[in-house]
Amino acid sequence: MNKTIFHFKNYKSIFIYFFLLCSHTLYAATITCTATGGNWSDPASWQGNVAPQNTDTVIINIATMVMDIRDTISVLVMQSGQINAINRLYVSGSFYLYSGSVFGTDTII
Repeated sequence: MNKTIFHFKNYKSIFIYFFLLCSHTLYAATITCTATGGNWSDPASWQGNVAPQNTDTVIINIATMVMDIRDTISVLVMQSGQINAINRLYVSGSFYLYSGSVFGTDTII
């Protein structure tokens, strides 16, 4: 009588399914501008060379960021610096303005 209760093949499939499920989950990040600033869409304008995504918290400090594209983020924290709003920035969550300014032909919503 050759009866196997657990099959390795089933565990392997469950592990692969779980891994794929977890790897496709979006995680919010905190993205901070570099000291020199620059265009919003340029990864070099951000620490870690990653431009903000729609689930991210963005921190602007010291620099001037130019809204060269329309974009959406979750949270905006203005500690200092400026945003030149040539294009619209949508903030789906909170907007904290401690210091700094927003100017230009468009706005932050």
